[in-house]
Amino acid sequence: MICISIYDKVWTMKNRILLFLTLLSPLIISCANADSIPMLESTSYISMETTTVSNPPMNSSTIEESITSLPSTSCSITSQQEDPATRFDFSPQCMTHLNYIGTNLTDRDINGVSNNDHNDAKAYIQNVLANAGYSNVFEQSFTYRRKSAANVVCRIAGISHTKRVVLGAHYDGDGVGDNGSGIALLLGVAEGIAGITPYYDLDIVFFDCEEVGEYGSIAYVNALEDPSAIAFMINIDSIAFGDYPNIYGGNQSSSGNITQLEAYNLAVAKAINLGFNMWDSDDLDGYFALHGTGPEIAENTFYTNPWTKNHDSPNHLRVYSPTTLDASDHVPFKDAGIPIVYFEATNWFSAGDGGYDAYSGYFEVYDTTIGDHGMFMNTQYDTLANLNAYFPGRAEQHFHIYSSLLSSLVLYPNTNEAAPQNDH
Repeated sequence: MICISIYDKVWTMKNRILLFLTLLSPLIISCANADSIPMLESTSYISMETTTVSNPPMNSSTIEESITSLPSTSCSITSQQEDPATRFDFSPQCMTHLNYIGTNLTDRDINGVSNNDHNDAKAYIQNVLANAGYSNVFEQSFTYRRKSAANVVCRIAGISHTKRVVLGAHYDGDGVGDNGSGIALLLGVAEGIAGITPYYDLDIVFFDCEEVGEYGSIAYVNALEDPSAIAFMINIDSIAFGDYPNIYGGNQSSSGNITQLEAYNLAVAKAINLGFNMWDSDDLDGYFALHGTGPEIAENTFYTNPWTKNHDSPNHLRVYSPTTLDASDHVPFKDAGIPIVYFEATNWFSAGDGGYDAYSGYFEVYDTTIGDHGMFMNTQYDTLANLNAYFPGRAEQHFHIYSSLLSSLVLYPNTNEAAPQNDH
């Protein structure tokens, strides 16, 4: 397991000061306006409105609370001052980038009509990272069918150099969901955590040529001197449109056994400690067989692939929870023995057009009258206009939960708590 109960190294004074000031500034404001703020009997956490369902998922009340209270004061303390899910919410930054990409960079495919958006997207990523204060940003060049291609890598030194965490999202393609949303999440989180040193060394990688065969992630993995030095890799692909924001992980063998679950288990534990609900494999096992559909779509809730050995998909996909299809940039890392986590929003319960891809996660929504029978990725319907028309507010909600979880995994990767108890 990656998660351990305490840090093996103490935080630097720089990070203690940064986090102390982050938490102290709203406290000072609250004290200054204490007369106008209603007193609370106890510290409150983020409000989550979920629909009541049978067989409820795991939630924050099912495990021991891991975030300690701030020191007591003479004034009230609001939930925003303590809640890590609020502290690490970079959805506004993510939405800014998604709107820009969806308006100005709509043809990022390396085989696109003009190819200008592909190069402009690469430049946009580099400019955002430079403006955020990152100095070690470079291109990792490779060749795809005699064409010059390049990953964009932002390398950040951590407190500990014993391991490295890799965050990845491909920037090629022509969709706002696939994968403008992944670009936007990585850029928003990079801006949000700028100035805070991650625990392990960190590479934020924007992969090229995923749509044509994962050439960028293959090039990155092939260049690794020691794959075992990678603590885990988190892949983000198509998180805007889908009904259910999912977390995947693990490596399924030909016999259906699943290993390398340590990173996935860490992500689930952190999601719960952040106050989010989680429909895990056990919660979803047999749900479709019993109900003929998936659970209610709820805010502040993560899900995963629902199919298991006991209850496979109706078309016998044989891809078992919590793994997913080998169809994105996590695959070269998984094949190299590196633990992976994968964020994707889609709908495994949708039959779509009823063909081979039914119940496989390719159809992102229940409503088969929109998109291509409910599919937006890899279609002409993957546009900002359709996202706003059919699913107003969905991308922002997904960015809220994904940015909170991603930031916690990057800053505190060796504990299953949302944040260390003594980080302030």
